[in-house]
Amino acid sequence: GANKFIPFATSNIVQTLCLLNINNLYYMVRFLIYLLYCSGRNVPKR
Repeated sequence: GANKFIPFATSNIVQTLCLLNINNLYYMVRFLIYLLYCSGRNVPKR
């Protein structure tokens, strides 16, 4: 019934949030590397 469903739903939400956080970290790191790479390439060499 509802009593069994609620903990399952909350744990599912927590799991989803954790996955989203991991994905966001992954994309942020990729974005930072991309920025560093681009800024490094665009700097005129002297």
